[in-house]
Amino acid sequence: MRCWKLLLCLSLLALAGAGCGKGNQLATEAVYEAQVRVNAAETAGAEAHAPKALENAAHMLARAEEKLSAGKEDDAYRLGQRAVLMASVAEALAVANQTEAQLDRANRELAEKRNMVEAIYQALEEAQRELERLKATPE
Repeated sequence: MRCWKLLLCLSLLALAGAGCGKGNQLATEAVYEAQVRVNAAETAGAEAHAPKALENAAHMLARAEEKLSAGKEDDAYRLGQRAVLMASVAEALAVANQTEAQLDRANRELAEKRNMVEAIYQALEEAQRELERLKATPE
């Protein structure tokens, strides 16, 4: 699904460079950039970690593509720019959520290791007390 959208955007970009007006070129570039950013958000895991933001970006991108196809370059440009921003938010949220989950895991592992170290210290202290008791006992 992403491939045909990317091909569509590349085709539109090629048309824009082949003599279409400056407004059409800007709109085409905005739509293309939005597609790139939506793909980047998907790659970053936004489907799992920021689904609403990704859905909004994809919806804006689809509307921008519709407006561009209909020749409404100004609307396509604005929607493309909004899609870029929303996709960037989705990507940032995905990365932040993943980082927070990694931090939580690391904190749990650290707490487990601290508990293990505490248990080792307690066992060591007990062993030292037992050694002292044995030294103090006459043979």
